[in-house]
Amino acid sequence: MNTTPSNDLQPAVPESKARSGFRLASRVAKHLGIFLLVLILPPIWYDFFSGTQLAQHNLVLMAGAITWPLYVLWLSLKCPWPRLRFILLQLLGVLTLIGVAALLASCRAPDWLMWAVLLLPLVAAVLPLPALRRAERQQAGFRRNWLFGSLSSLPLALGFGILMFYATAMCAMAGMRW
Repeated sequence: MNTTPSNDLQPAVPESKARSGFRLASRVAKHLGIFLLVLILPPIWYDFFSGTQLAQHNLVLMAGAITWPLYVLWLSLKCPWPRLRFILLQLLGVLTLIGVAALLASCRAPDWLMWAVLLLPLVAAVLPLPALRRAERQQAGFRRNWLFGSLSSLPLALGFGILMFYATAMCAMAGMRW
């Protein structure tokens, strides 16, 4: 335990405790700054582009929302446990596909495209399941990761798919637009 001799200018606290407190404060400040940037950037982006000619395109207006998946991706990659990181990345992928499907879903789209867009998150949630059969017995942890990832993202994809289906069906009715 390295302690410095105490005098009036230096505290009699071990260096490791002082540094760990500073590191904790810097981490909290960094995450708070990034979180505030993630919160503030999408409305600024929307306000900036809503006054231009590009306001006709929804994808341009909503492109500022890409900060949320990027922030969650960064936090997921910093997770020290690889099994949890895998499940979080699969959930992030399915939720990102749900967001893209919600932006692309429209009552003016052809039926085949509409079904493809609505089923895309569900397919992404079920996609890891066939790999379970191919995994060998030595990879039991790997098989559990894929199973837990699919089981956690499947209800999300199914629920949001049904909600998007009802929303696009209601947007075709003239009285349901507001």
